[in-house]
Amino acid sequence: MEKVIYKRNFLKNVIFRVDFLLDEREFENLMSKTTLDEIKRRFEILEPLQTIQNTNFMVDVNTRTINANQNESKKYIFRKKEGTAALIIDSQSIVIDYTRYSDSEMLLEDIRMLNFIFSKISISRVGLRYINYIEPIRFGEIDWDRYIDESIRASQKIDFEGSLLQSINVTDIKYEDYIIKFQSGIHNQNFPADRIKDAYVLDFDASSNEIKPTEDIEQMIKKWNIQINKLFEKFIKPDFREILNGNSEL
Repeated sequence: MEKVIYKRNFLKNVIFRVDFLLDEREFENLMSKTTLDEIKRRFEILEPLQTIQNTNFMVDVNTRTINANQNESKKYIFRKKEGTAALIIDSQSIVIDYTRYSDSEMLLEDIRMLNFIFSKISISRVGLRYINYIEPIRFGEIDWDRYIDESIRASQKIDFEGSLLQSINVTDIKYEDYIIKFQSGIHNQNFPADRIKDAYVLDFDASSNEIKPTEDIEQMIKKWNIQINKLFEKFIKPDFREILNGNSEL
């Protein structure tokens, strides 16, 4: 299926995440000046280093006591000078959070830049999440049947003999070597009060614990993008495509 290119999108966040685990000494060695300088080629702004206090509780089965161990962990936060994305790195994860997203090539270029880090760590999980937050201009309830396919709208049409405040459905789909968690439905910005302005969520969260060599991360992302795009197109209607093409407003 060929990717459809629209003039606009309703992406609130696009989040890429890699999970791993290093002790503090390994993490300090990883985040050398050379590493920082390399990252700043694409994420130009480095915020002041954050130090986080962690408390771990362990149960001693012999004495039946609970012991608390405290340690410090460091967090590096980089930002693009355009304000489009943040890169957060600590001893357990690397996260890129895009708040303005144009296309997947931007993400892939950022991933390629990070390959020199990926080659030095043992990755336990990779994830990619697209959060579409479809928010109308006007207030009031929206006839979402005009825009969203009925196949994911069924639970929002059940007669509960009351007023629907919000309805978010969660579905987990297993593919060959990855999972997509799909969340969809009406989000009430005024919850728990009555709905005064609707928003519809289409949230696709792909992840894999079956990690292949780091050079395959890019291929994994491309595969996820194809499948998520296929599902997105399946769940929207022509009237919503008109909005995405800039021919009408919601």
